[in-house]
Amino acid sequence: MRCVLLLLTAATLAVLTACGGGTPPPPSAAISITAPEVGAEVVTGTMITVEGSAVEGAEVFVSIGSQPAVAAAMLASANGRQQWSAQLTAPSVGDHLITATFTSPETGDVKATVAVKVVPLKPYGAWSGLFYIDRRPNGGELEDGGTMIVWYGSKWFRMYFAQAGIDVEGTTDGWDLVDKAGLRILGTYHAAGETNEDGLVMDEPWVDYFVELDNGDIITGKVEVD
Repeated sequence: MRCVLLLLTAATLAVLTACGGGTPPPPSAAISITAPEVGAEVVTGTMITVEGSAVEGAEVFVSIGSQPAVAAAMLASANGRQQWSAQLTAPSVGDHLITATFTSPETGDVKATVAVKVVPLKPYGAWSGLFYIDRRPNGGELEDGGTMIVWYGSKWFRMYFAQAGIDVEGTTDGWDLVDKAGLRILGTYHAAGETNEDGLVMDEPWVDYFVELDNGDIITGKVEVD
């Protein structure tokens, strides 16, 4: 009889599990941070986009370090949860904690945190790489091979491309490049450990550059630490 009862119990559990009557999954956190990742590097003084999700209908406030919290923008919702996003300014160099707080009468304050590393804005020394001129919007071709040198310690850059007759120099403004005529080439800093456009995790930081000229040509570039 004991064997029969055990078999019946096992069968009953199998049926309950198949019908959704087994152990329920653990509840989702009231709030979570999905970006940036733990240990991510951000440049002091630049904007940090913090993203996550929370129980639908919540208000979310986000802060970094000792800075005052800002209200997150509440975005799309699905399955009882709502995406949110906030912009923070990276504080002084060092390790800092990003905190997102969700408040409701039922739960009180519920917090999610992620630690990030804030790095200096302008490393000293030369960064070098290549830039490209994309003339395809004007019916031309993608021309490559131009060299770029960016010396952040002296706030100076140079772009040289003999084939296209380009030899431009100017100063840096943060990560942007500004030539003598005032043209601004936007630079985006990527920290070591981030994934590049080829899907490779990079050991060293790099900077991507982009500008669209008045004639439709597009200049892109990339430099790394020498």
